[in-house]
Amino acid sequence: MGGITMRWNMKRSMLALVATGVIFAAGCSGKEESSASGSSSDQEEMAVRIAYNLPKEHAVGVFFETLADEIEKRTENTSIHLTAQTFSDGQLYNDTQMTDAISTGGVEIGGINAGMIASDSAQLIESFDMPFLFASWEAEKAGIAGDYGKFIGDDFEKLNVKIIGWSKYGTSDVYANFPIHVPDDIKKKKMRSVGKTVTDWLESTGASPTSMSSQEVFQAMERKMIDGYVTGPSSVIDRSFFEVTKYGTEMNLTQSSFPAGANLDWWNGLPEDVQKAILEAGEVAAEASFEKAYEDDQIYKQKMKDNGMELYKPTAEELELWQESARPIHEKFAQKSDLAKQLMESIDKINEQYPAE
Repeated sequence: MGGITMRWNMKRSMLALVATGVIFAAGCSGKEESSASGSSSDQEEMAVRIAYNLPKEHAVGVFFETLADEIEKRTENTSIHLTAQTFSDGQLYNDTQMTDAISTGGVEIGGINAGMIASDSAQLIESFDMPFLFASWEAEKAGIAGDYGKFIGDDFEKLNVKIIGWSKYGTSDVYANFPIHVPDDIKKKKMRSVGKTVTDWLESTGASPTSMSSQEVFQAMERKMIDGYVTGPSSVIDRSFFEVTKYGTEMNLTQSSFPAGANLDWWNGLPEDVQKAILEAGEVAAEASFEKAYEDDQIYKQKMKDNGMELYKPTAEELELWQESARPIHEKFAQKSDLAKQLMESIDKINEQYPAE
């Protein structure tokens, strides 16, 4: 912890020097123009590092590459012109390192896999891994734009992170070497899990969950070490899981987005016009990412079918059974605190407005 504190104090000092330089330059310019005029003679320039852990072609990558372009464009005429450099594929930090890197100033902006976070001070973030949290793509989008997004944003600030947008990862589902129609079908089966709440859910259905990386799933299925797994459609295709998997579901077990976080102290040191430009850039990037993720989801699912997999879409009655299987997980989470209860109530309202298709 001492090393982190020292690095952060140094970072904060550097930010203070930058801010002082900006104020001094503005005071000595002798011009009556407002900072928003963006005169090339008095505009400060600042470099921004933007890091994330997926390829540029992924919907998450589309978000951050679009964000970088939009930030540069939208700050051309603000009091500070930001020049953005992106680092994809975990070049700077991987999923487990990213939140700490943003929090301590190791990077100005980064993509956060919130399911990797375990924090007693920010317990609402645990909801990211929760099965059937959102009933549909539209419900998640509306939730992020509403109370859910605000609750999560406030929680991240406890970690010294400012949420400036949301990149869409996609969905995840259940896949196996046996037909899957209802929760009882995975009872007593060895299932690869992802995240704490998915693991809790699998246990509640009577399955036997085991954690392993995506790189291990193919071999585990081939050697019958596991009976099935939870993952996203992109992994089934990109990692050739379809070669060792016959069956899957089409029920959107989870809707996953990766928040884009900025170091809070860096953010607070920016002028309001620059902050406004960044948030606007985040909105544009989020829309592009969401559209890309939805298109890719359909493409990957069709590719699975083309490769001989059978994807089963539960009936309304069967989907209700799946959703009910996750209800104890939701209720347990809601009992954590008043805020957790409010968060779940806000999601219930959104799901009523945007039910599953």
